[in-house]
Amino acid sequence: MSRPEPVVWVLVHDLGRSGVPIVLERMLRALGPVDHVHVVAVHGGPLRGSLDALAGTCTVLEPEGRRSVGNAMSVGVRELGAPQVANRVQRVVWRRRMHHLPAPDVVVVHGAGGWPLLDAVVGDPPYVVHLHELATGLDRSIDPARQVSALAGASRVLAVSRPVADLAVRRGADPRQVELLPGVVEVSASTTVPAPAPAGSATGRVVMGAGVPGWRKATDRVAAVAHELDRAGRPGAVGWVGGAPSGQDARWVSATDPVRWYEETDDPWAVMGAAEVVLVPSREDPLPLVALEAGLRSKAVVATPTGGLPDLLGEGRGAVAPTHDVSWIASTTARLLGDPAERMALGAALREEVLAHHDAAVLAPRWWGFLRDAAG
Repeated sequence: MSRPEPVVWVLVHDLGRSGVPIVLERMLRALGPVDHVHVVAVHGGPLRGSLDALAGTCTVLEPEGRRSVGNAMSVGVRELGAPQVANRVQRVVWRRRMHHLPAPDVVVVHGAGGWPLLDAVVGDPPYVVHLHELATGLDRSIDPARQVSALAGASRVLAVSRPVADLAVRRGADPRQVELLPGVVEVSASTTVPAPAPAGSATGRVVMGAGVPGWRKATDRVAAVAHELDRAGRPGAVGWVGGAPSGQDARWVSATDPVRWYEETDDPWAVMGAAEVVLVPSREDPLPLVALEAGLRSKAVVATPTGGLPDLLGEGRGAVAPTHDVSWIASTTARLLGDPAERMALGAALREEVLAHHDAAVLAPRWWGFLRDAAG
C-alpha cells in the first residue's frame, strides 16, 4: 500500500520576484500541481497567481498597500513598550486567517523571513527550515537570541550553499540534520543553448546584472564599474534590471549616470539576452539565481566572493574577485569583453555545472523527500 502524501504548509515572507519565492514556484512546478501543499505568506506579490495554480491553496495574511487592523493593533501595542503582547496579538490575528487550512503534517519555513509565521501555527507539527540567508538576512528575520532553539528544533535544515550550511551550524543547527539543497533553474530547450537577443532587449548593453537595487546587491558597485568601463572606452555598456536605486542608495549614482536602469520585469532575460558578461557584485548573497540563470544561457559571470558564488564559479566556470575590490571587477569585466574565446569557455563550463547540479526537475523530488521524511 502506497504511503499517503503529507499535508505541507510552506511559510514564506512574500510572493515577490526575489529568489526565495521564485525557488518555491520552480519546485512546485517541477512536482506538478500539488493539492496537499498550502502556501502561507505574510505579503502577496506578482507570483501569487502562479502559486495559486500550483498549490492547493495560497493564503496571504496582510492586505496589499495598507496595514491590516490586526497589524496596526500589534504595532500600537509594541510602541507602548509591550513587544511580547504585540507578538501574541499578531499571532491571534494570523491564526484566524489560517483557520480554514487543514492541519499540517509538516511545516516548511521557506526563507528566514517566514519564521514569524511558525509561531502562529496551532499545535506542534515538525518543521523544516529551508535557509536562503547569510548572517545579515538571518539576523533580521530571527532574533539572534532565539536562533539556537529555532534551528536546533528543526527536523531538517536545508541550505542553499555551503556557507549558509556552515552558518546554520554555527547558529545552533545539528550538523547531522543539515543538507545542501541549492537554488534551481528550469531547464528547457529555449535556455539550454544560447539564443539570439529577443526583440526589445538591451542590445546596446554588453554588461548586465539584475536584482533589487540596494546594499545587498551592491548597485553602487555597478555604477562604479560602469564609470571604469567608460574611462576604458566602453561608454554606455552597463545595464541593470530591477529598478534604479532610490533613497540613500541613490547617493552612489552621480549626476552623469553611466548605467541604464531597467524596471523589474517578469522575464529579466528578455532584457538581458544580449549581455556578453553578467555582473554579480553583491556584498552578501547566499547563491543568487541570476548567476545560475546566466550559466543556463552560457553567459560569462563576474562576481564577488560571497555565499556560494566561489564554489559555483570556481575551476574555470566564471571570474570571482579575490576580495570585494571594485577595480578588479571592472578590469576583469573589461578583459572579458575583449576576449570572446574566454567568455565562451567560462559560459560553457558554467552551463555544464548548472545543468548537472541545479535542475529543478532533479532537486524538487529530493526536496519533497525531505518533507515526507520530516512528516514521519
